[in-house]
Amino acid sequence: MNFSQYHFIRISKQGTGEMPHEFLTRRRINASKKLLLQTLSLEVIAGMIGYHNVNIYIRAFKKLTGTTSHHFRRGIKSKMIYSHF
Repeated sequence: MNFSQYHFIRISKQGTGEMPHEFLTRRRINASKKLLLQTLSLEVIAGMIGYHNVNIYIRAFKKLTGTTSHHFRRGIKSKMIYSHF
């Protein structure tokens, strides 16, 4: 099947409630949250989820979550430390 870009975007938004780039960004950021539990650098994580520039990844993460990936990682680690008590 051949779809125009407009038709593809319209069908995607009907199916997911999001524009295709929003859907992809959300999936990438959710994947990065799992990777942030490891000790990988932000540069490596950004590359693993499809970002060629770590700064673009950091901005996308903050826009979607309201916090930076660095603060998210620190928050997860502190929750893990305190959950053992």
